[in-house]
Amino acid sequence: VFQHLCSLYPDFKYGLSVTYRMNDVITNVVSKNFYEPYGEKLIASDFSKERRLNLHSESENSDIRKVFNDPSPLTICNATFDNTWEDENPEEGVFIASLVQEAVKLKIDMKDVAVITPYRRQVKNIRASIADCLGDGFDMPLIDTVERLQGQDVDLIIISFCASNPVFFNKNKDFLLNPNRMNVMISRAKK
Repeated sequence: VFQHLCSLYPDFKYGLSVTYRMNDVITNVVSKNFYEPYGEKLIASDFSKERRLNLHSESENSDIRKVFNDPSPLTICNATFDNTWEDENPEEGVFIASLVQEAVKLKIDMKDVAVITPYRRQVKNIRASIADCLGDGFDMPLIDTVERLQGQDVDLIIISFCASNPVFFNKNKDFLLNPNRMNVMISRAKK
């Protein structure tokens, strides 16, 4: 819709240059990858630029420790060993459940966590994995597709691409790696 309106009224196009949601580190990633290629620079406001999560995990799981101890704004983990997964990936679901469990141990409120995935089948899978991992009495984080989480913001974002089948991935990579969708996924995080 925005692109269509811009094509109709090019003189009225104005991009935001200051974000009041993301910290400076996340803002730099978003700016460099999604704004600067189009001649715009995004900066974090004084209000938001110093936001940080205090995540130092003593987890015995080295993959979990890697995620929570990595100071970079984006940590990429491959939690999949089977190359047959397409729009649902139980291996990623279990890994994400362990990340959420570790976030609970680190006293991160589940209302400050969201899990984003492109596929509704993976949403269902992740919800079931987290419910199995946490058990009764724990709040669930926000878990949904990219489209349904647009406009939301939380402190911590976990992204599940779920596709490990190379044929499926190559056939769907324009959807999975679409810059607009990637921007939405990454920019939901405040800290």
